[in-house]
Amino acid sequence: MTRVASAMLLAATVSLTACLDEPNPVAPETVATTTPELAVRSSGTPFEMDPVVQADIEARLTDLAHQKSATLAAMRADAGVALPEGVSVAPLGFSWIGALDGEIVGNDVFFLDRGNKQLVVQWVPEDPRRNGRTDIGYAVDELFGFGVYDAPGVTAAQSLGAIDRAMATWDGQTCSGGLTIPKGDFIDWLFFDSDVFHEGFFPLPPGVLGATFPFIFVSGGVPTDIDGDGAFDYAFAIIDYSSNFVWGIDTNVFPFIDVETVALHEMGHGLAQAHFGTAFETLSNGKIHFGPRSVMNAGYSGLQQSLKGTDRGGHCSMYGSWPNN
Repeated sequence: MTRVASAMLLAATVSLTACLDEPNPVAPETVATTTPELAVRSSGTPFEMDPVVQADIEARLTDLAHQKSATLAAMRADAGVALPEGVSVAPLGFSWIGALDGEIVGNDVFFLDRGNKQLVVQWVPEDPRRNGRTDIGYAVDELFGFGVYDAPGVTAAQSLGAIDRAMATWDGQTCSGGLTIPKGDFIDWLFFDSDVFHEGFFPLPPGVLGATFPFIFVSGGVPTDIDGDGAFDYAFAIIDYSSNFVWGIDTNVFPFIDVETVALHEMGHGLAQAHFGTAFETLSNGKIHFGPRSVMNAGYSGLQQSLKGTDRGGHCSMYGSWPNN
């Protein structure tokens, strides 16, 4: 099917998560988890999120990752999207940001784990499976996920503007002058001409503000590393925002969650950054905070619409010489 013909498919297609009420597929028997930041109490006593709560959140997100994979595979097959012989894509896992309320702290979870504390996936410049591009583009579901449904507190137009501003912040980093982050559309993304897809507001597990689902290329069932950098090759990413919260624009007032702040964080994962910073709890009031505070902390700590030094450092280390990595 051509790209023009596939536009007809799009008009008749529901959002990837419209099928989330279908019976859940069987999750893998084992899921490897890495925790880049250890949550500790300010007294130095190790602190961990309630394991029952964490297990429930991560089981639900695991189901979502596999549902998205199955739905998207069917859509690309219907659209005639072809990869090289023997090459396919598979969900790698997810990274999610916690609301901190009720001691909910986010995590990076991978179905395949190389045992380090970094995201185990990286983009490959000029990857032929991504049509040889050196950009890392983004697209937004303006037809369904944002185009039809308003989130509590914000309109679709406000959300779209906030996401575009967050993408412009990453795109404007001067250390990565060889990298561009252009905006495409759903068809671009479907045909591997765009990379990170902001899907919309959907019910996510309690306490989860947003989640990024990275997908990798596999060949013969084995993850690929065609550039030999020791990381799995990024194929694309899907970002979801939770409809369980009240959202706002340029706000630092409880209970509103700033759309741009969360979009900035999630696109960091889309660009292969892991969570950063150590979580502490102030024993006198039970509040969780991070040191150092950064966009890529695993929990939401208020308005952050510009990158901190640690965020820029991570980005520059990966893209400072892009695409001549």
